[in-house]
Amino acid sequence: EAARSSDDLERLREAMGRLGLVHAPRPRRGAAPARPKEAPARVRRHTSPDGDEGFPGTLTAEVRYALTGDTLDARFRATTDRTTPVNLTQHTYFNLGRNVRPDGALDHELRIHAARFTPVDARLIPTGELRPVRGTPFDFTTPTRVGLRIDQDDEQLRHGGGYDHNWVVDRGGPGLVPAARLRDPANG
Repeated sequence: EAARSSDDLERLREAMGRLGLVHAPRPRRGAAPARPKEAPARVRRHTSPDGDEGFPGTLTAEVRYALTGDTLDARFRATTDRTTPVNLTQHTYFNLGRNVRPDGALDHELRIHAARFTPVDARLIPTGELRPVRGTPFDFTTPTRVGLRIDQDDEQLRHGGGYDHNWVVDRGGPGLVPAARLRDPANG
């Protein structure tokens, strides 16, 4: 849909031209419980006012996390009062350990079924290259402690401040395939 006015279009061009906007501001509100008759869930909402980060329109975004059996389901919803780009995603990090500490997840063992990853530039924008993981800190093709190589002198680790990248999952054909496995060796 086209912008509603030349003012909208100009603001949109300015915002998109910066290309550095990867992460929106963190929501300032806590998680609210979902309705009582639904699966255990939490809802997070954030409202970004018109002009925030240079984008037109007031944007209200919501994510609902629900636990059903052993599946964590995340559902996104957004509304806006003006034409504006919206691309909601998540990259939540989980600490599977019982002893919660800031660096606890670095002891987890991770296996990613991916022989390639997507390098990023200094603004965390993917370059379009699909780079082999072999011989790099991004090689998790066998179970490897997450923190083992995170402090190596590597341009991609510096860009991301650690691992803030995409891996290209290996596929042998259509359908679902394993993407990754994360385990806490202390808890099994």
